[in-house]
Amino acid sequence: MNVGSYLWLGLVALFFALLVVAFAYLTLRRSLSRSRRSPGVLFGALRRLDGWLRDAAPRMHRMLRRRLTLREWHGLALTLAAAMFFGLVWLFTTIAVGWTSRDDLYQFDQAVHAGLAGVSSDWAVQFFRLATHLGDGLTVALVAAGVAAFLLYHRDGWRAAALGVVVGLGQGVLVGLKWAFARARPGGNLVEAGFYSFPSGHAFSSMVLYGFIIVLVWRYVRREAVRVAATILLVLVIATVGLSRVALSVHWASDVMGGFTLGLAWLVCGLTATRAAQAYRGGRAGRC
Repeated sequence: MNVGSYLWLGLVALFFALLVVAFAYLTLRRSLSRSRRSPGVLFGALRRLDGWLRDAAPRMHRMLRRRLTLREWHGLALTLAAAMFFGLVWLFTTIAVGWTSRDDLYQFDQAVHAGLAGVSSDWAVQFFRLATHLGDGLTVALVAAGVAAFLLYHRDGWRAAALGVVVGLGQGVLVGLKWAFARARPGGNLVEAGFYSFPSGHAFSSMVLYGFIIVLVWRYVRREAVRVAATILLVLVIATVGLSRVALSVHWASDVMGGFTLGLAWLVCGLTATRAAQAYRGGRAGRC
């Protein structure tokens, strides 16, 4: 990594550190309001710190309250979403620069590809060939259509529309980036694969679709054990799709890393935009 990369890394780390401090501040501030009778030494000190910040820097105090409130979507939820999105974009950029500049990541790609050199055992080949279909365009379209039908049945048109836009428009973004990077695929493919290599379309699509389903699971499923089990299963599906692309020698390891990173960033962007549209529509309806 060059000096610029380390600088970006430092800035992102600083941003996340400030975010953690702010989140801790908000959490403790809420705890203060619930324990006014016997605050103790720690809460008493934090209460004095809160009062000092309110008096010394009222604008910063108000800004923190707006950015970190749990009552409005544009508070803590938007702050965390923005931090996650920009962090993922930085990570995607770092991955892209890594293999284009032929640094350690490029060497890692070569080592992984040479180490695997295709999958030798027949059962492993068959397993990964089946697993990779979970990220195919047809499978993604069919699963997305089924999930959209479920959402429409439950009168959740906003999320049904969001799913269609995130999955559909995301493919356009993916194709554009593939054309821009124009990276050749590795040799020795065990399944047919066309077009350019970076970022991995299967990794991107599986992250967007199955990640969206994870969000829906936590909204619609009430039992905690079922939520956790479904989340673990879907995460394994996403990971297996990505692994299959490398094991079948149709992608470099960094292609899959880039696809996952880009897919998660795109998912965060889509969910945040949907929440903003809902809030805007609700605000307009309330004023009518």
